[in-house]
Amino acid sequence: MKPGFRFYPWASGVLILVNLAFFLATTLEGGADNADTLEKLGALSTGLWTRGEWWRALSANFLHFGWPHLGINLLALGIIGTLTERYYGFWKFCFLYFGAGVGTMVGMGTWFWLTGQHQHLLVGASAAIIGLLGGLIWIYFRQWQAYPSAYYRNRLWGLGVIIAFQFLLDSQMPQVSLESHALGLVLGLLIGAALRS
Repeated sequence: MKPGFRFYPWASGVLILVNLAFFLATTLEGGADNADTLEKLGALSTGLWTRGEWWRALSANFLHFGWPHLGINLLALGIIGTLTERYYGFWKFCFLYFGAGVGTMVGMGTWFWLTGQHQHLLVGASAAIIGLLGGLIWIYFRQWQAYPSAYYRNRLWGLGVIIAFQFLLDSQMPQVSLESHALGLVLGLLIGAALRS
């Protein structure tokens, strides 16, 4: 980043606003905790996914099941998104975010179809956000390789603790898809490596 350059997390800010707009739409349509409303507005419904409604792999990333789900994801997006966007820049950040989010929805939808699981409904930005964590891990790993120091090592450990805590929570909450979070993390690492190799 050039000296004197003032950074603004435009992509993170726009994504937060879009998520809020989708939440307002679900609230007005019948409630963000209503499965029928979420399906109507674009949740990844396994049955509809197998009938060719592929656009749901994108729209499902902007829908959330209730205020707590939205609040946690937007807080994470505000913090993690801002930091990741600083390293990747606007366009690469967007590619990382949507690559992890949409890629996870495509992967999970395909898995449910192949295994005959037709009752799933997936929503949320968490796979995309965990993908951003994967991108950050790659950045810190490469920096640690170039400049081995306690600073970058500690940052890597810190991200590892966050991810381990997330997966621990996932394992205790049956309504949360641990598999989609794991896939988002892997995709984030791979896309981050491709963008900043």
